[in-house]
Amino acid sequence: MNLRSSTLLVASAALFACSSNPATETDSSVASSGSGGGGGSAPLPFSKTKIASASVGEVLEVTADTEKRTYSWTTLKSSYVDLDTASPAAYSGTGTLTEESAQSPRFLMTDDATKAVMGTLSVADNGTLIARLAIPAINGENRAFPDANLMFGSGPLKNLVSVPVLGVTNATSKASELAGTYNFIALGCSGKSKGFFNQTKTFELWNDSTNTNADALCTTEYGTMKVVASSSFEDTVTVQYCFRDDLGAKKDAANCLHDHGEGEAKYNAAKGVWSLVIGAEGFEHSLVAFQSTGSGQRVGWVDTDGGLLGYGQLVLAEQLPVVPSSTNGTYAAESSGFNSATRTLCGDDAAGLIQLGSWGKVTVNVPWTGLSTIGIDPTGEAIGMMSGTGVFIYRNPNDDPWALEIGTRVNSGGCD
Repeated sequence: MNLRSSTLLVASAALFACSSNPATETDSSVASSGSGGGGGSAPLPFSKTKIASASVGEVLEVTADTEKRTYSWTTLKSSYVDLDTASPAAYSGTGTLTEESAQSPRFLMTDDATKAVMGTLSVADNGTLIARLAIPAINGENRAFPDANLMFGSGPLKNLVSVPVLGVTNATSKASELAGTYNFIALGCSGKSKGFFNQTKTFELWNDSTNTNADALCTTEYGTMKVVASSSFEDTVTVQYCFRDDLGAKKDAANCLHDHGEGEAKYNAAKGVWSLVIGAEGFEHSLVAFQSTGSGQRVGWVDTDGGLLGYGQLVLAEQLPVVPSSTNGTYAAESSGFNSATRTLCGDDAAGLIQLGSWGKVTVNVPWTGLSTIGIDPTGEAIGMMSGTGVFIYRNPNDDPWALEIGTRVNSGGCD
């Protein structure tokens, strides 16, 4: 039995079209630059601790030192593990980093205990980290579909349930620095997917011939979020969100045309996140943002843990106009379909377009400021977003309801 997994392509202030190739991909249009050649660039030197969101609803702390070739990670908040009683092997790990290849921007993460590759890791030029991690809590006996004949993914992570991870450094702890209007692209599941995003609401594997988008356990969305600082306290903010609508152009969420909500977030110093509760739901989500180096744009995420937002992740980018040329570079990306990709983006400021490798052109600041649409998509549903000129996220429900990719810029060259 083969598990269909689509490679969601990149988006950045741009995004790109989709491929059904389940293998790790390298766009043939990627040009060499810097220390890399052919399909990408050599990994950047890096030594930082990141507060990170895994796209299944896990908040992680990830430390990587690419010069010493070591990494470690631990779970700060989990949808799957009781952190007070579980064995640390279920929610943490340490290991060594090795370059995936001479041309690759990625490192392979080899676990000290299992001696197996349990993830990939790429570092950006703006203070972020993108990884793909096979979390023990959603693998082994905990896997949603334990059938040994179920095949998916490729390379060293083949048949491991691995999920995209976004990490940031120097996240803000002050309400006045967090406040603002953000665009977002989200992946949310109405139930706990255990990393198999291609499930139905009845927790069966997706079947292209019989299922429709309405059957999907996990779906993607886009919209805006407004964060307002308290007038008295630096540890409290109010949060409003709208799906498919622009809070930057409206007074409040009540004026939104689609699903919306509001709540309050308080800073949790012990975990380094803002604990967000929407209305009277009681589900505790985690909110993080930081100021991107270089562009100064604020970038972040909301790790969602049930309720109206589901189990998953919203990636945030301060609502600022996209300048196409600022996106130029080589990007390493990870998708919700167990795939990796390496792409180039090259912007044309005069035309307001970005060339996305060999896939086509992307129109920026549509449907509103800070978002982008793929020209080849007649429905306008394929939406991408750039965060801090170093992170992109892209969704395309025309391919699959859960089709999403997130990536980070690993080299700013590659464009003529």
